[in-house]
Amino acid sequence: MKNFKLLVLSGLLTFAASQALVQIAAQDDKSKDVFNQDVSMTNGVVTVTWNAKNTQIEIADKKGVYAIAPLDKNNIDKIEIESSKDGHSILLSFLNENLTITIIDGRNNEKEDDFFNTPDSWKQMVLFSIVFDRDKNTTLRFPTIELQLPQNADQLKSFGAAGLKPVDGHKGSYMFLSIVDPKTRSGVVSGWITAAEASGIIFSKKTDDGKVQIIPESQYGKATKPFQGSISSVFLHQLSEFFVIGRFDDCRDGLESYIDAVSQWESAKQEIAKHPLKNKQNFMKAASEANWPRLKLKPIPAGYCTWYSNKYGGASDAKHLKELAEVAEKKLKPYGFNFIQIDDHWQEGISSNGPKKNFTTHNPKGPYPDGMKPSAEMLEQLGFTAGLWFMPFAGSVTDSHFPKEWFAKSTVTDEVDANGKSKRPYNSIVNKEGEPYESFWGGTSLDMTNPDVQKYLSEEVKRIYSDWGYHYFKLDGLWTGMACDQLYVNNEYKPDDLGKVKFYDDEHFTPVAAYRKGFQIIREAAPDAFILGCCVSQNMRMMHPSIGYCDAMRIGPDNGSGWNSLKAGPWHGSNRYFLNGRVWWNDPDPVYVRDSIPLEHARLITSWVSVAGQLFTFSDWLPELSPERVEVLQKTMRPHGLTTARPVDLFENDLPKIWTLTNEKSGERRTIVAFYNWDDKKPASIETTAEKLGLPQAKQYVAFDYWEDKLVEPFGETLRVELPPGTCRIFSVKSFDEKRPVLISVSSHVTQGIIDVEREKYENGQLVVRVKAFNTDPIELRFVVPTDEKLIRKTVTPKEAGEIVEYVLTN
Repeated sequence: MKNFKLLVLSGLLTFAASQALVQIAAQDDKSKDVFNQDVSMTNGVVTVTWNAKNTQIEIADKKGVYAIAPLDKNNIDKIEIESSKDGHSILLSFLNENLTITIIDGRNNEKEDDFFNTPDSWKQMVLFSIVFDRDKNTTLRFPTIELQLPQNADQLKSFGAAGLKPVDGHKGSYMFLSIVDPKTRSGVVSGWITAAEASGIIFSKKTDDGKVQIIPESQYGKATKPFQGSISSVFLHQLSEFFVIGRFDDCRDGLESYIDAVSQWESAKQEIAKHPLKNKQNFMKAASEANWPRLKLKPIPAGYCTWYSNKYGGASDAKHLKELAEVAEKKLKPYGFNFIQIDDHWQEGISSNGPKKNFTTHNPKGPYPDGMKPSAEMLEQLGFTAGLWFMPFAGSVTDSHFPKEWFAKSTVTDEVDANGKSKRPYNSIVNKEGEPYESFWGGTSLDMTNPDVQKYLSEEVKRIYSDWGYHYFKLDGLWTGMACDQLYVNNEYKPDDLGKVKFYDDEHFTPVAAYRKGFQIIREAAPDAFILGCCVSQNMRMMHPSIGYCDAMRIGPDNGSGWNSLKAGPWHGSNRYFLNGRVWWNDPDPVYVRDSIPLEHARLITSWVSVAGQLFTFSDWLPELSPERVEVLQKTMRPHGLTTARPVDLFENDLPKIWTLTNEKSGERRTIVAFYNWDDKKPASIETTAEKLGLPQAKQYVAFDYWEDKLVEPFGETLRVELPPGTCRIFSVKSFDEKRPVLISVSSHVTQGIIDVEREKYENGQLVVRVKAFNTDPIELRFVVPTDEKLIRKTVTPKEAGEIVEYVLTN
């Protein structure tokens, strides 16, 4: 097994894990040869065993072994074991290379604190990494992991970037993959923790005897050498990306734990990057001081995108942008609306392959003849953040604005068919060896490793951010920063031409590393800008390495107001729900409430975005919207900013029909249960249970239907809901067991108290409720009395926005 070293850690993916790595490099005299005997290590949650007889690694939890990694016994030279205060390690030597399996206990024996006391869900994960010859390898195939689950492969589903599929029914998943039993939600979650230099793919297949195999692959695209002074060269010279796997009773817990680990790793790495890395001691000091915090996200905004507008779409223009902004100030600003973003067609340049790409200046004959700054100033005066669309990593070789040496160069000449068309996904572009690299619509890829290009990008961003005053960026065509194919629309794995380019610094930069370098420059030039990436569907390789740089990400393709197009956002936002609020805010693309679509469709799509807590943007011509459509926006727009929204039937339906949202900040649990009928032709009957919804155990529950404005008949363990075609029902649910009044709903927002109820407490025969008023609209409080199933409506009128209004209901 040449050039192979595998590191497996379980539990704390933090400083403790890093400490174990260093300790492994310098083994002590306590190590002993255990080649011919079984060796097990455990942290109390997961156990890793070397099975000498079968020559395999076994991973187990309290339910038993759930994964094995068979190894070639003919290559194994010897095995050693060592222990440290933070964990235990097994070292397997493969012809002068090493396979190391490490269990981290998750705590420091000398000092107990939150830093080492990680949740049990983290301890369920086992981490793999390979030490390899960086300057010789372009792809690393990790050992195949065979799952030992009680269900046959045909009873299980894969859940990854392609959504819910049969185990062998997808071509591969980017970043993450779960193998799950849809009936119980139990299964195995796996994924890549890091994406510093490579793109992580996970394949799955079933064996002849009905088992499931997971095959992780790390694709670098090209061989490179590590930078001197980098983590790779100082810490472990040839350390690969990290891959994790773990078993969970509910794979939603696993996905959320996994992405929390990604967030913590990326955040800590950014903190560590602030410290000079001259030696291992400096690395460890930086890691310790960073304390591995999770990514701190900017507050989620709500606003407007000009692109899809039924009037004055595209980039809009200076006159109509002002008209829209003035109406928005009166009708929507009090309801959470706070940004307006200008889209494509404002910029200068030559359009030969996609949009014009000179974003350093405006088109003097375009929609903003006086430049971009006046409109940003106008929006700021009205209290809005000004947003602007541009493509940071793309240029045009046909535009003299861009020097030819600024572009990444193709290292291959594309194969063509008999008609001279390229055999690439988009065949209108034919690259030639040594010439600037082109991709469809994205144009020519700027070389992000070139110092002159880096300076150009920094100055471009500073002009937009500091000189013009745009603090919300919509960044399109991001895949051009990697200089690889556009694969739009892309969900499951598709091979592309990753790495078939030559960079200015070709010795040290992989395409992924070049992409991240470009994003680093943007962040440094506009530190406080809210950055929306657009969009992962252009090439899913962008998803993972964008984490840590984007505040929000378009997680699906362009949508539209038509029914089938409208569902694209919810499909992608559901299947990637666990990213939302943890590494960025998911952007499912705009909602639509225009009068040309059914009111029920408008309520459904706005309710879905609001309950799911994803980025709320609309793109209808506001000055001509009817009052009832404006009211739909007012009732759904303000974001809750929580990470407690979950699809209930994520592993049962390709597009989940049930969501829950919870919050306990008021002192009492508030629960929203949302039902969606995604068929606009047929009615739907949806049945679920209190257990599946995660409701607190009770004999009976009561609910209030927001859009129907009425109580729902009390229910017990089972809840059945009937929905007409293309409709939703948004319930606020409470336990009905206690013989006292409860606050069941608040009128001001579809989440019915999730965002505005500050306190609710029952004592001495009184229910005291405190509600935050975001504006001066009257607020209706809906109470229900269990003894007679009576609904009581009480209205309070705040005197000013921000006021905390108190109401006392007496029995």
